[in-house]
Amino acid sequence: MLKSGNRKESNDSVSNLSKELSNMMTHHTIQEPSKVTPTFMPSSNATSCTSSSAMVTVPEEVILQYEARIKQLEEENARLKSKQVEINTAKELYLKIFEEFPALIWRSRTDKLCDYFNKTWLDWTGKTIEQEFGTGWTKGVHPEDYDQCLEIYVNAFDKREPFCMEYRVVNKHGQYRWIRDYGQPFYDLDEEFLGYIGSCYDVHDEKLNEQKLVKLNATKDRFFRIVAHDLR
Repeated sequence: MLKSGNRKESNDSVSNLSKELSNMMTHHTIQEPSKVTPTFMPSSNATSCTSSSAMVTVPEEVILQYEARIKQLEEENARLKSKQVEINTAKELYLKIFEEFPALIWRSRTDKLCDYFNKTWLDWTGKTIEQEFGTGWTKGVHPEDYDQCLEIYVNAFDKREPFCMEYRVVNKHGQYRWIRDYGQPFYDLDEEFLGYIGSCYDVHDEKLNEQKLVKLNATKDRFFRIVAHDLR
């Protein structure tokens, strides 16, 4: 996989070369004459052109520098295009892996908006990527869980911290089911923050069992309190 540091280095190199060319052009202004007659000046290391309206003098060494810089820019441009192909290929590869992953996978950008949901997510919710894109996915969150869900997400995002939360989401059958959502910030190889990526799991049955157990324990505690009171 391509290191993003190489991309940054290439971009800096192209930027520096462009600035250098701009500086060179500033110090050696070229005016386009109306009629140009080439002449040579043996006593000087330069090529000159004379006309009835202007004279332009550009040292030969400067022309050679122009040519060398232009060649470097062309090589850098070709290298960047090649590396961009590698980047796109790598992205397509990991997204293809995520597509059939058994978990519901989502990804968000640095602006907190989600820009990817895998096939498993879309099949489970019965929605399209266009419907879920951005904040569209929040429309499926249970109204009672909505505020807390967004609060946990936004707070963790602002702090660049991982999170785990449980909330109810409506599935393709119109049923609200509990899911457990694990979110994790992700970075490129230069440690630049790129957004969040998360995986969700249907824990509805487990959640119902937990709720039943809580009720059972509460009933048991109430029973023992009544027994203890009668014994006194």
